[in-house]
Amino acid sequence: MSHKQKHSGNVLIVCLFVIIVMGYLGATLTKTNWSNQNSMTREFLGTQAWFYAQSSTEWALTEIYPLNNENPDVGSNCSNKVNGKAPSSESINYGSCRLVSLVCDGGDKKLDGQTFYRIEAAVQCGSGLSLVERRQEIWVRE
Repeated sequence: MSHKQKHSGNVLIVCLFVIIVMGYLGATLTKTNWSNQNSMTREFLGTQAWFYAQSSTEWALTEIYPLNNENPDVGSNCSNKVNGKAPSSESINYGSCRLVSLVCDGGDKKLDGQTFYRIEAAVQCGSGLSLVERRQEIWVRE
């Protein structure tokens, strides 16, 4: 037997070992890359939902305290103009986001003779595994 024939089996084993290790490293890098993309997507959708919820609570404030009205009826505006309503979205594209709820409640919460109302907006963005929800809550007084 020649010297070359004795080592040909070892080369085959080394080649298989290298191929298996490289395949494992490639699969691990792909999984890490997918995980990074998923977290970036969730972070982006979370920020988008947070801003949409913030905009909704700010809209509620403009309905409760309209401009050029020195003595607004906060309780009536809270229950009739804000609670369960939504800002008009005719010219705004919210993408994959939707306003789940906009709540304005209170009137029974008093402190030192002042009445307080709570406004809360809940927004969901994305779908499936990338679904995120953000809530904004503000308190106003009469």
